[in-house]
Amino acid sequence: MKLTCYLSGYYGVYEQPFYSQLPDDKKLLMLSDIVQDITKDKQFLKLTAENTEPNLCLTDKPFIIHAEVNGASLLEKAGNKLLLKVGEVLGSQMELYQDNTRKLNIEYDFNREYIRKIKVNIPEGYTIKNPDDINISHIYQKDGKNIYYFVSNYTIENNLLTINIDEFYDQIECSVEHFEDYRKVVNAAADFNKVVLIIEPNPDRVNF
Repeated sequence: MKLTCYLSGYYGVYEQPFYSQLPDDKKLLMLSDIVQDITKDKQFLKLTAENTEPNLCLTDKPFIIHAEVNGASLLEKAGNKLLLKVGEVLGSQMELYQDNTRKLNIEYDFNREYIRKIKVNIPEGYTIKNPDDINISHIYQKDGKNIYYFVSNYTIENNLLTINIDEFYDQIECSVEHFEDYRKVVNAAADFNKVVLIIEPNPDRVNF
């Protein structure tokens, strides 16, 4: 599995300015801490960074991390089918499945957006049985403007599955009045985190 992570704005400012000052072993530790939430595999085949010089404007040049891991933890075999835990590529997600009534507003330090693109090479002679499980859409609008949303969709072309995900929070504070709208968006990300694709052989596929 090949990963490329772009960190800009406040997400990058906690890492990028200090990276060049670290010894090599601490640099690898920093990078692995950032990306290992995406995969349970701890053995990195490749781990490098771009735009590491100090005093960069992260809105112009994001802090970029390249990683390669085996990725075996995302795949299971069930008979002649393959189970791909593609949702886990998002890493751990917050869940707001609660029965109690919310009493206080929610407040974050800054607005945030997560733009993700996942590409999966489908093995020759196989088909994804449940691709529509990828399609999730929860959007909260106010005065015609998108305030919070999680939208995921996909395309399949020439045995390449491409998943596009956009998750966005345009306000640092959510009032109790709109907590349910906020919760639906947060839980949409948690729901995608649980998506498992069933990849099965085509009926006419010949096994050797």
